[in-house]
Amino acid sequence: MLDRVVAKAGEYPDEYFDDETNAALEKIPSLTSRMDSSGHLELSKESIMAEEPDLIIGQSETVNPETTIETALVQEPGFCGEVKNASFDDVYDHIDLYGTLFAKEDEAQKIKDEVAADLEKIGSDAGKGKTVAVLYPGIEGASTYAYGKDSMR
Repeated sequence: MLDRVVAKAGEYPDEYFDDETNAALEKIPSLTSRMDSSGHLELSKESIMAEEPDLIIGQSETVNPETTIETALVQEPGFCGEVKNASFDDVYDHIDLYGTLFAKEDEAQKIKDEVAADLEKIGSDAGKGKTVAVLYPGIEGASTYAYGKDSMR
């Protein structure tokens, strides 16, 4: 699907992806990696619209449904605080969303099956009784805050 992406914004650390994905990401033009003091990308509507996208994934103060009415905009549900009582069903829903957006439903089902098989191998007791907190450091003097279990904000 990355061959259909016309632009990206932000950082994509090599260690997050396999070599094939990193090579594909390297070919996609980057609009910016500049962030504001709260850690959000500084991105203009004009820079995005100049790429003539069919679809925009994500939003900001300047790039949102009101400012990009000529192009479909999908708000990434994991960043909206809409996920409550998070589970792997939410992961499967995300896979379905992107499978539908890119007309790759069969590939999405294959990925879901692979994830389910991996989870089966791990077992249901992995991490049982443990909790995790993710601390998000602010930049340029912004406040530090923690991600909660239902939020990716």
